[in-house]
Amino acid sequence: MGIEYFLRYFIKYYSESRKVLVIVDDDTLLSVRGLMNVLESYDISQPLYIGERYGYAHRASEGRGYDYITMGGGLVLSTQAILMRNKCLRCVCPYPDTPDDMQLGLWMKYLGIPAHHESGFHQSEPNNYHRAALA
Repeated sequence: MGIEYFLRYFIKYYSESRKVLVIVDDDTLLSVRGLMNVLESYDISQPLYIGERYGYAHRASEGRGYDYITMGGGLVLSTQAILMRNKCLRCVCPYPDTPDDMQLGLWMKYLGIPAHHESGFHQSEPNNYHRAALA
């Protein structure tokens, strides 16, 4: 329920003055200049869902698999994507302990909004990446 409330709050109080919502953990390092450079390559007036893309159940039958952006690496949602999510009747969180990032990915699948992978978003500690990936 946390992410649902958060997205509704953003639209109610910030959608007129903000074009994107950036969600990061309390221990996420963020380069504002780097983020702005990434966002310049997108049309932020469109529905966007950006970060480090993971996948869930892609090998399962019946097309149940989906991509999601891990919140541990931070993510960006455009205001348009949030508006669409907030109008989606089937986009509800089934359980209080459902992982927010995976649930958000499922909602984006329902809405046809692809998860855009950006290599500058990192879920893990720096020592788990090649030096070139962190440049």
